[in-house]
Amino acid sequence: MKKHLSLALMLIVSACMLFAGGSKEAAEGLDPINVSHHPYIHGLPTIVAENEGIYTANGLAPNITMYGGGTAQNEAIASDAWDVGTTGMAGAVLGVVGYDMKVIGATVYDGNTIDIWVRPDSDIAKVKGQVEGFPDIYGTADTWKGKRIICQSASNCHLVLLATLEKFGLTADDVEIVDMTVAQSYPAFKAGEADVVGLWAPFGYLAEQEGWIKVSSANAVDLAFYNLIVATDKAVKEKPELVQRWLKTYCEGVEAIRANQEEAPSWLYEFSLDEGITTTEEDCVKEIALRPFPTIEEQKELMNSGELKDLFLTFAQFLVNQGNLTQADYDKLATGDFIDTEFINNL
Repeated sequence: MKKHLSLALMLIVSACMLFAGGSKEAAEGLDPINVSHHPYIHGLPTIVAENEGIYTANGLAPNITMYGGGTAQNEAIASDAWDVGTTGMAGAVLGVVGYDMKVIGATVYDGNTIDIWVRPDSDIAKVKGQVEGFPDIYGTADTWKGKRIICQSASNCHLVLLATLEKFGLTADDVEIVDMTVAQSYPAFKAGEADVVGLWAPFGYLAEQEGWIKVSSANAVDLAFYNLIVATDKAVKEKPELVQRWLKTYCEGVEAIRANQEEAPSWLYEFSLDEGITTTEEDCVKEIALRPFPTIEEQKELMNSGELKDLFLTFAQFLVNQGNLTQADYDKLATGDFIDTEFINNL
């Protein structure tokens, strides 16, 4: 991504260079902070903040690490590799249980892009709106029963699938679920395997291009998914002022994205390519449109109302049912104070 420093900021940086003797000396006044993300859209505000000089303006020098997923990110907590960052719902649940991670905010909404798909000739696609109160779900109990379904286990897609089956009075025992990562699921289904597939972005965009039919989704079954803004327990306890400044920085990056909807897709496209993620400019336009960032006020409402904790516990109970968590783990979450509202409320 190209840097787009404002004129005022460029003048400030130039002045610092002249009077401090160079960039190294100028950087000495910045506080280091270790930042962790995944190379996906919820990491974009940090890249925008870095490129736009927002980190510098807030007195921070970020050391940014992109993790491939929540597991590696969580394991890095033990070596004190990072202080703050973002992650998905599953990563946050496991991070809180295993490492006492704290949730300090909410970021990208994923409810628009977690979907269940079939081919156009599927009998599921022939009928819609048979479940009272859920008009966007396709099929009947009979058409779903016995289907072979590709779906990544213990994932958002898996939870949406089970919620869909439940609406018809069915369970996982009534279908055949083939566990496959989402990245593997798309080409397998395209090659003719199985009857149904669970996908998330950007593979859902490809499914749409193929002419497949979306027969259920997170929105269709009234499930909400947010990615989460997190901090380690150590960072919260030992350097809360830095955590506060970082959250301000990240949220200012979010606001830059929200205020520049026409430019933001190109920022995401360049960020993705830099991180080795295959995508297209057209898909990045969809990403920005369909995976919105909540405002600070929306985050406050989610966290202070208890809604975010309810969503978190819904996913945790799902992981218990799948054998990924114990009931003791769930009880720890249900009675714990892992959602720290202080930082977002200070903004």
